[in-house]
Amino acid sequence: MRVIRRTVHTLKGDSAACGLRELSELAHQFEDALSLEGAATQAAVAEIAFTAADIFTEMIAAYRLGKKLPSTKPLSKRIEELTTAPSVKKSRRKTKAADVRTAALWTKHENGAMARPRPAAWRYIR
Repeated sequence: MRVIRRTVHTLKGDSAACGLRELSELAHQFEDALSLEGAATQAAVAEIAFTAADIFTEMIAAYRLGKKLPSTKPLSKRIEELTTAPSVKKSRRKTKAADVRTAALWTKHENGAMARPRPAAWRYIR
């Protein structure tokens, strides 16, 4: 779980730096779900991880090709249901947000980076 959390954290930050707001926000939401404890929760997180990997791949391809992003609502809803379940406990690890249901709180620099239009040439970067 730690490796997946670290990978998602990197994806969140890198996508925010590149102005890929939707990808960064979904990665942030998933990162919060990765900090949950419990055997039942871990099984649900593992299932969500496979779906998230597919969605992240589709989103990156859509950004690269300048196409419409895939719908993230079903995945986002599953993550939200998991993180707001009353029996869910967060791990003892320190988290940035007190409430995983709140929207991502970005720094002034991250907001500025995400607000700037992406250069057309970026989609050719592999």
